Amino acid sequence: MSFVGVLSLPDGGDLIAANITLLLIFVYLGDSRVWHWMQGESRSITWRGISKGAQIAVRVQVAYIYFDSATAKFAVETWAEGTQMYYVTRQEMFGASGLVGQVARDLTTHPVITLASSWGAIVIELCIAILIFVPNKFAARTAILMCTFLHVLIIALIGLGSFGLIMIGVVICAVGSRFCRLEDVVPKELCTRIRELIRPRSISRRPSPQGGSLV
Repeated sequence: MSFVGVLSLPDGGDLIAANITLLLIFVYLGDSRVWHWMQGESRSITWRGISKGAQIAVRVQVAYIYFDSATAKFAVETWAEGTQMYYVTRQEMFGASGLVGQVARDLTTHPVITLASSWGAIVIELCIAILIFVPNKFAARTAILMCTFLHVLIIALIGLGSFGLIMIGVVICAVGSRFCRLEDVVPKELCTRIRELIRPRSISRRPSPQGGSLV
């Protein structure tokens, strides 16, 4: 959060990250675990209430971001007509460049593709906003996949890399806070790899010349 305070030109993603980070402090402040994916000990009723309230606040804020983004597009003529992606791929400052830009411009010359991609973005945002509140693993994984798909395309077409990564991260926080196991939101193979990378390393001890032990 202190990083946001010294930015000369913060964007929406930085402010969202700061807000979600503040809420996550209350989610985990009473958590006694060494790292997040361990089975935690039961906390007091007060801490559980604070944590649950903060988790709900995270979900509400992230869902509102996507819902507001989707519904606000209906008031813009090009979004309502389904032609927005045609103009997005041809922006001089933020439009895609190189091979990706050429392919995007060629594809958006077809009205069906332009319409599907423009309205598809709105549908995906609405789906993410709804799925965040659906309490099952399939909905959580679907929300993460849809969010990743949407923002990877935005990164490729517009170049908003930090914003895209932040939004993928906050959606994972919003849906993942309802589950206690990494396997509930991440495929098993990837889960195993992540556990290997972040597992705390034990410090070996060896005997000293005097019969003691050295760390």
